Amino acid sequence: NIQTSIDQIKKWGPLAVPISINLSAQDLRQYTLVDRVEKALKEADISPSLLEFEITETAIITNQTVAKEILTNLSDMGIALSIDDFGAGYTSLGLLRKLPIHSIKLDRSLIHDLKTDQGIRFTALALIDLSHHIGLTVIAEGVEDSETTELLIIGGCDFGQGYFFGYPMTPKEITPLLEKRLEQQKK
Repeated sequence: NIQTSIDQIKKWGPLAVPISINLSAQDLRQYTLVDRVEKALKEADISPSLLEFEITETAIITNQTVAKEILTNLSDMGIALSIDDFGAGYTSLGLLRKLPIHSIKLDRSLIHDLKTDQGIRFTALALIDLSHHIGLTVIAEGVEDSETTELLIIGGCDFGQGYFFGYPMTPKEITPLLEKRLEQQKK
């Protein structure tokens, strides 16, 4: 939920880190979304740079014209936008160039077989390279071991997410880690 995420960012204060929120196809059909987000950010007095919206390929394909307008308005506000589960659906890199997207998240189906399937590895590494050429950051989803991590590093992937790095946490569980990070930054 957008409001819940914004409330959590406000609660964290100086500990705040960007939070990613999934937008549905229904969200991308509501012109009021941009106004609601803008109002919530102003009321909470937090920077739009602390939000990232993740959109599935399917959500964009459903209504490209409206989705593009909404995504452009969100991007213009300073909110980062990412295509979630890239490689599992229908989006082409050509479409990505027409949208104000900042990053793609490679679908876990590509990452899962990266170390055992040469065709998948070639595809994933080519997507990383092509994405970089059009100015996108690449995040690998579903990274579960050091061998996969090493292949992604060698392939130039920017970030990884998955059980290899940590398990999902509640705000209560992650707050001590954020406090520790802030203390280290002060040193």
